[in-house]
Amino acid sequence: MKQTRLRFKWLDAGHCVHPEFVTLKGGSFSKVEFPSFFGIAEHPDFGIILYDTGYTPDFFEETKGFPEKIYALITPVSCQKVETAKSRLEAMGKSAADVKLVIISHFHGDHICGLRDFPNAKFVFSKSEWDGLKNRNRVSALSRGVLLKLIPEDILKRCLFYEDLEATSIPTELSEFSGAKDLIGDESLIIVPIPGHTHNQLGLWLKTETDQKVFIVADAVWSSKAIRGNTPPSFMAQLFMDSRQQYIEQIAKLHRLGVKNPEVKILPSHCKENLGIFA
Repeated sequence: MKQTRLRFKWLDAGHCVHPEFVTLKGGSFSKVEFPSFFGIAEHPDFGIILYDTGYTPDFFEETKGFPEKIYALITPVSCQKVETAKSRLEAMGKSAADVKLVIISHFHGDHICGLRDFPNAKFVFSKSEWDGLKNRNRVSALSRGVLLKLIPEDILKRCLFYEDLEATSIPTELSEFSGAKDLIGDESLIIVPIPGHTHNQLGLWLKTETDQKVFIVADAVWSSKAIRGNTPPSFMAQLFMDSRQQYIEQIAKLHRLGVKNPEVKILPSHCKENLGIFA
């Protein structure tokens, strides 16, 4: 089957600020902006699919009180209404109601703030990832980087579990990865697990209209610089990973992928280097 090419945009919806050394071992102590990217994939027949949603101003509302305020204090966030995924779509002449699917890479706040803006969408995520959260209270969830109040109340009525999707062959370039699933049945959007940062974080493989191969890797790594150098984050950041060993292994895999297949554009979800690349 010939893989369908997609119109694709990679846009930022707000950003947070951290010293570089937190996300990159040996990095500077200077504060760096980390955009919160989301992807828009427009399929010629199926319609609009999002990969994550980035921040929205809901973040500020949902972190006013404790314990959620701790998140906002540790991770200073900036996001205007015009920067949200919903507003970005409207600027393209699209409606939030047109979005058919939202792929949730994982449930950290900077990836799910906009879920409630898409009333007609089904949500695609890993059941095993969800099972690790569903019985947590607000404090326990916060300790894993999750703001429960951002998750739509009807999410389980509108979900498609990654585990229930049809298995497909892994793209040749991703030979070191496994568990590929075909999202809509024509191999245009292939979901690939990248565990480590969280239990079963989901990446996405696609080809654009210009035949550009794209591998979205969420928070498997925080920057393209880290991929090129095969550089892990600080030990402090590693303490918050679901699996430090898997996380470091994923960076090494992505480094080898980049060396062997330089034509593949690898997109971490927070790399400022990629601003405007698929705008």
